[in-house]
Amino acid sequence: MDTLRGLPEAVEAPDEFASSIEARDDALACLAASPGVGPPDLCWLQKSAKGAWSSTAAQPRGFYHFVLGRDTSGPAAVAAYFAEVTSLVEPMSFMQGLWYSSETKIERGFYCCFDPITRLDLRSELCIPGGVLCGALDAEGGVHEVTPELWRNCALASFLRSELYDPELTMHSEVLHRSPQVLSMRGEQAFLQSVIDMYAEGTLPQSIYHLTEDSGCGCNAEHMDLVLFTIFHYFGRQWRWQEALTFFNMLTKVHTAAAVYAASSQRELGSFEDSFNTLTMAVQRPQAMEQPSLLVALGMECLYGGQVQAAVNLARQAIQLAYTLRPAWLLLARCYIRMGELKQALVVLNLVPCPPHLLEDCQDILFTVAPPHQSITKPSLAYCGDPERGFAKRLAADAACTSGPILPGAVMVNREPLDMSVWPDVGPSRAPRAVLSSAYGLLQEIVSSTGWDGFLELRSRVFVMHAEAAQAVAVDPAAALEVGQIGSLPASSEGTTSHSGPAQVSPFQASGVQQQQQQQHPIDVFANATAAAAAAAQDSSAPSSMGPAAPVQAADQQGQQQGQQLQVQRQEAQAGLSADSGVIDLGSILSISDKEKGPSSSKPSTIQGSPSLWNAVFSRDTRPAVGASGAPRAVPTPSARPMGEGHETTRTSGEDRSTSTPGPMCESTEPSATGPGGQAPSAAPANGPQGTGDSHPSQGCTHGSLRASRSFSLQPLLKSVDSDREAVIFGCEDGLAQQGRVKRLCVRWLDELIIALWHDLQAYIEWKAQDSELLRLTGKSLAELTLELPGDVLPHSPAGNRSGAEVPQSLPNLPPGEWLQRGLLAERLCHDADALLAYRCCIKAGGFNLMALTAIMRLAAHCGEAVEAVRCCHAVLSWHCEQLPPPQSQQQPYKARPVPCPAVIPCCLRHLVARMGIDAVRTMVAVEVDTSAKVSGSRSATIKATFEKLLS
Repeated sequence: MDTLRGLPEAVEAPDEFASSIEARDDALACLAASPGVGPPDLCWLQKSAKGAWSSTAAQPRGFYHFVLGRDTSGPAAVAAYFAEVTSLVEPMSFMQGLWYSSETKIERGFYCCFDPITRLDLRSELCIPGGVLCGALDAEGGVHEVTPELWRNCALASFLRSELYDPELTMHSEVLHRSPQVLSMRGEQAFLQSVIDMYAEGTLPQSIYHLTEDSGCGCNAEHMDLVLFTIFHYFGRQWRWQEALTFFNMLTKVHTAAAVYAASSQRELGSFEDSFNTLTMAVQRPQAMEQPSLLVALGMECLYGGQVQAAVNLARQAIQLAYTLRPAWLLLARCYIRMGELKQALVVLNLVPCPPHLLEDCQDILFTVAPPHQSITKPSLAYCGDPERGFAKRLAADAACTSGPILPGAVMVNREPLDMSVWPDVGPSRAPRAVLSSAYGLLQEIVSSTGWDGFLELRSRVFVMHAEAAQAVAVDPAAALEVGQIGSLPASSEGTTSHSGPAQVSPFQASGVQQQQQQQHPIDVFANATAAAAAAAQDSSAPSSMGPAAPVQAADQQGQQQGQQLQVQRQEAQAGLSADSGVIDLGSILSISDKEKGPSSSKPSTIQGSPSLWNAVFSRDTRPAVGASGAPRAVPTPSARPMGEGHETTRTSGEDRSTSTPGPMCESTEPSATGPGGQAPSAAPANGPQGTGDSHPSQGCTHGSLRASRSFSLQPLLKSVDSDREAVIFGCEDGLAQQGRVKRLCVRWLDELIIALWHDLQAYIEWKAQDSELLRLTGKSLAELTLELPGDVLPHSPAGNRSGAEVPQSLPNLPPGEWLQRGLLAERLCHDADALLAYRCCIKAGGFNLMALTAIMRLAAHCGEAVEAVRCCHAVLSWHCEQLPPPQSQQQPYKARPVPCPAVIPCCLRHLVARMGIDAVRTMVAVEVDTSAKVSGSRSATIKATFEKLLS
């Protein structure tokens, strides 16, 4: 037969012979110009069968499949894969053997592996009877000689692709196969030594930009080096922190920035003082000031240690070295939040580089679509070597079964907390959501400090609202271009609060965009926009108390003068940077005390006299049901903090999730009719979705309220993003910003993230309002009452409790999808206890749910509930064993052998071993396996053997 055992392949059409290789040749031009680690490996085979009653062979056909994770360290490794593929050819049946020969022969083959460093595609041709013939092809079709360095690059690229291309990205391709990346001890040592050699030679630090698709370099200091973070995550998934520390200490001798990962390994081992000392010693090296990742990592350590001002200085110095680094901006925003300068923190969040593009399909990583294949082979034996594909498909199916509308936060934010997933957060499918998750957590901290109404008032003082957009006056030429964009907004954007504006170019970039702006005469554009805005202000019906327009023009002239002063300060700062390279003395940074600049005592007050924040956003009827009088029914707001159990919502992978610090929103003990932020209701009419004081983020002040308020009597002065960036980098504060007049446009992604946070808070408030009513009547929440129903909470196997427990009519009957969505919501808002209860209720109400089980595994392992985590691991492994093919013969006895399992199971077990010890975990696993032996049936021996291998 022409099929391979367990490997489905795409069959090329007869008139499209070798079309997959031709498509890869055409894609080399795009691959050479696009950053990234490249597409998966391509294996193309030419097969033919000879007839038994004929001397002529059949027409050869082309077959191909893609591979992830294979060893490509040399020609011997590729030849071994060809030998393995040849051995997988399935034998023919008796009737097929009468006409064809005993087996289909592989006459020819090509294995293509892309090197993202040199941008060459390494081609290995199969030679019969053995061996390979190798060559490297460039984008122009030239052939190059294959060197040992090229094989070393391909081995690294294969490792990166297998780690970064997670199953959720590749599960839809039927011909892409993931090989288990299992490195032997000798192979791992050789691979790590090759990485050290590449950094010692200078190959990798100079080629990192070729590998990284995200120009912002993630959201943490560890994310800045894609290669080192992938290796760091590889060790962390196996909880081998000591081996990771040994490797990165060796690498630090030749590459100073590797101290970031050595310090992170020490932090995971609990040596926090050693982590700080490692970074301090690394920064003191002469070449350290050229590594912004060291400054950001040391800034985070200073922030954790209470030296906030030192962290601010380090973040600014990192931004001066490379202003496009997102982790430095996020660190600066965290520092401002810790200092209580929430307005400045919101301005810095608006300057964070945009998240990278989200890859949603496997075709995005292939860069090209091969001509349509004729068919896909169907092997007689199911493929069980890639357990992640079926696992990812079941997760996607469970996520699609959620009932009701999906919250925006569930789409924009990853399910797992930052850097706590099995797969790295720098991968192409996880990096965009990881960036949004980081900014989402910072927004939660701001709202926790101000309350929701206070946050809206703060937001209206920082950004230009839609009602003010027509009256905005630019203070610099770049802002004038944005003023011109405001007038051309479509009518459909009436309900929005902010706009992304034109493409923003940093003043530090010397590119053709600046020349294009000079051709457009920005001074003329600025003058025309200012004159038009002044004319519009004179024509508007302003109150008589405002007086003539002369004060406005004087303020505009003052803004222009201050803009010129800012330009002079920028030039002086740039001259100073060119003199001393922007290097700040480490001793002067670390000697600064936090007492010099403590938290701000001023707290944004609740908006007085502002209208409802609901109707201005949603023109459609999406409000709750109204009573007979037409006013919305007020739902009592519970006393629980919507922002989570701790004031510090950002967590590292090594922190204990069970610890919490009460915040200012935990003081109330009785339910009260306050807004979602915990503030007192405003004086506006009760038109919000939750009754009095409930406010939507997309609501701005109306024109009438603007004219009635003295604080909004003057026209807002629009400031460009480039001016904000310069002011933050060089520490130049604008005097008009203190008066509340200088504002800026909010970037689109941050605006949508605020909307998502509002929806999450509304859903959580409604959830807690229902629980408050049940607590008053029964003394228990809905989750607690649901868990008390008869039946197992966690079934021993997928077959158990499929129909779910019967819910009495006196209780609200929530479907499993609603409980699942509540669990994801609570976990986004850092309410781990509520999330754990919701996931349990999801399984209680609907039976086996893979997404809920994996979430319970993650939360229970971090909370120390080892028995529940082990039981979830057993349930997931039992489901996985049911997907395996049965024995080939009924007479053949079933052998107890371990099977490959999804990566979440060994990751959870290693986490439990690190917390409790190997003996305790083995005892709990043995008890669980013996308890469920009757339910598991013949799979019990396989489950036991798999657990023994994982814990060996």
